Amino acid sequence: GNFTLNLNEPNVNFDLHVFNGLGNEVMSKIKQSGKVDLNMDLSEGIYTIQIITEQGKVGNKKLVILKN
Repeated sequence: GNFTLNLNEPNVNFDLHVFNGLGNEVMSKIKQSGKVDLNMDLSEGIYTIQIITEQGKVGNKKLVILKN
């Protein structure tokens, strides 16, 4: 599916990593800024999106994929 991720701080550069439920990295985008479009073909499950800013701040969010 297609996703758009917007950071609250548009001028901050960051690295983005997506991990599956087993902790394996399934995608990464390095040196993004503000907004990133993701095109991922993910199976059903729970994923973790991790963002690491240039300043070293780390944020994690859960992404749940359900298919009909």
